[in-house]
Formats: sequence, C-alpha cells, structure tokens
Amino acid sequence: MREIEQIADGLIVKAKQSGGLEDVRFVKAYGADAPETPVSGYLAVVSIDSMSRTNSFLGNRVYNGLNGEKFTAQIKIRIYAPDYQNGQELTSVSGILCENIKNADEEKIVSGVKFSPVGFDENINAMYRDCCVDVSFYLCREVKI
Repeated sequence: MREIEQIADGLIVKAKQSGGLEDVRFVKAYGADAPETPVSGYLAVVSIDSMSRTNSFLGNRVYNGLNGEKFTAQIKIRIYAPDYQNGQELTSVSGILCENIKNADEEKIVSGVKFSPVGFDENINAMYRDCCVDVSFYLCREVKI
C-alpha cells in the first residue's frame, strides 16, 4: 500500500506545481492531517479508494532478473468548496485539477480521470466534487540469480 501512496503523492505534488491550484490545500486521508470544519478555503482530501493486482507474469518474472506484478488503483480526490462559495467554483477547480493531473503523468500510468456531480457533505457542511483517477502500474524488484 505504501507504493500507491507514493504514486498518489507524486501526482499531487506535480499537479500542484503546474499552477492554478494555489488556493487549494491538499491533505491525505491516509495521513495525520484532518480536514478543518467549517471549510475556510478549497480543500482536497486525497484517498486511495481501491487497489488490486490485475496481472502476474509467469513466475512473476518480467525480464533481466526483475520480478513484478501489474496493479490498478483508484485515487479519489474530494474537493471541498469553502462555505462562502456554495460550490460555485468547483467545476473550474475540478477542470484545472484534471488538466494538471494529466500533465503530471510523466510515467503514463493514469488510465482515466472522471468527476462526480457536485454533492453536499453533511458532516462538515460543505459542497464537494470527487475526482477519481484510475492508475495502472507495475511493481518490480530486482532478484539475484
């Protein structure tokens, strides 16, 4: 699970560096930071929705002494709007995030990005929109022969 967290962290760092998300604060659902209530600015909570092994090589051998397996995962980024916005800019922020994630995908592991309709979270009294990023990657390790 640590590997997918590192992949998610890397995508988010690169997406933030692309610009346009300066007003969005990112926190990890799998980290120690908790979202504040009420939401005072745009807040994106990153979580790992699912991860599964899709393919395994014969004997887990890839090539040249590498062993590995192919995995797929879904990274969910829930973007909360500040209470004074009432969700008005969620579509704009979501679009910027989508483009930045596609541009940040230097390893070409992102197989799809989709957004949910705008929703309301009663627990923190804020409008939100989910961005789901599907990734596909290989985990390999060198094996002494």
